[in-house]
Amino acid sequence: MLMVLASSLLRHTFTPGLQTGTFVVFFPAIILASMVFDRGSGLLAVGLSTLLVWYFLLEPQHSFGLPRGEELFLLALFVVVALFTALAIETLRSVTTKLKDMHEALRETESELRSNVALLNSITETLPDPLFVKDRAGRYTHVNAALARVFGVDKSLVIGRLDRDFIPQEQALVIEATDQDIMRSKRSCLIEERVTPHHERTSRTYLSSRAPLLSGEGEVVGVVGIAHDIQDRKLMENELRAALQLNEALLFDINHRVKNHLQSLSGLLMMSRQDVKDVQAQNVLSVAAGRLAVLARAYDHLQLHEQKTSVSARKFLESLCEALRQSLVGERPITLTTSIDSSIELDSQRAVSLGLIVNELVTNALKHAFPDQRSGAVTVRLGISSEEYVLEIADDGVGGGVRKEGSGTRILSLLADQLGGRLAVDRGPPGTRVSLWFSGPSDGSALRC
Repeated sequence: MLMVLASSLLRHTFTPGLQTGTFVVFFPAIILASMVFDRGSGLLAVGLSTLLVWYFLLEPQHSFGLPRGEELFLLALFVVVALFTALAIETLRSVTTKLKDMHEALRETESELRSNVALLNSITETLPDPLFVKDRAGRYTHVNAALARVFGVDKSLVIGRLDRDFIPQEQALVIEATDQDIMRSKRSCLIEERVTPHHERTSRTYLSSRAPLLSGEGEVVGVVGIAHDIQDRKLMENELRAALQLNEALLFDINHRVKNHLQSLSGLLMMSRQDVKDVQAQNVLSVAAGRLAVLARAYDHLQLHEQKTSVSARKFLESLCEALRQSLVGERPITLTTSIDSSIELDSQRAVSLGLIVNELVTNALKHAFPDQRSGAVTVRLGISSEEYVLEIADDGVGGGVRKEGSGTRILSLLADQLGGRLAVDRGPPGTRVSLWFSGPSDGSALRC
């Protein structure tokens, strides 16, 4: 405003009356106001200049009466030119300010980008594992120091080269085929690679993680990956595998020897039974021989499963029941059937306890539940219910297979306690049904496949 008033005073002092250059003296004030002060100052200067010219210089002077003729035209032309000048300068000033701000932001972004790139390079260079980037043709475009050490050359000599320049061609072809599959499928993968660099004679195994490298538009432009040396781990795995195979062989040999000894003892007891005249003593020897046979059969089915010894319940109990059928049923009209869940596996101790229970109950049923050539059936079931194993042995005979008291009943109770289970006896009619519920061991030695 002061600049406009100064221009008006200057013009009024030196050029009285309306002349052609009357309006020119106001333009410096309008230009300075538009360039120096806040936005809108130029428009304010135009408005103030117009009012001063109108009031002091146009007829009738000292009033805002509407001028006529040439004076009105000159005033209108002054307003248009002044407004255009002010708007143009303010627009240019605004654009210049924005460009300056953008330049500062660009400099900050560039500085931050340089810092991030430096940090990324520092991280990749300090990685102990080889890291690499390849283009679509399989040429290396970026590698870290670890990969250069694997190839035995300087980093600069790896850029632009192919795998076949550093490792045997048959190994390179496998790696190149893998890279092409990754780029074609746009999927990452984790693979084991055996590499023999030209400068070394021994091979090493690497676990390599690779993924497709995508451009900003989502196009595949190469492959990025990192590899970890697992040679020591592979050697340890081979040693553990050899030790495991040796343990399996030793376990098989021990089980075979134990089984043979138990079968020999069972045979000796049966031979001794022939020399004993007392019927009660003969029965005791027969029961003892049968129990030893159960132990031998358990060891016969013992196997190593995930470094734990286990017994397939189905194979073990079906084999046991078949042996009991052959020795106790003979030509009698009795059927012995089994229904065993094939997914149940037991540790050796539980298998022996369960086998002795089945041997005791089935033997008693076949001996006492079907007198006088009576026909009937004995069923052995083992399944899973509510996270518990359920054993059920039932017959449709006359009963008497399980006494309320006696050594056999005490043995059954002790065996059930060893399994951590509970025993229930239902003495019909018809027949007798014995049920045993027991859970799997807490240490996971009973396995369900």
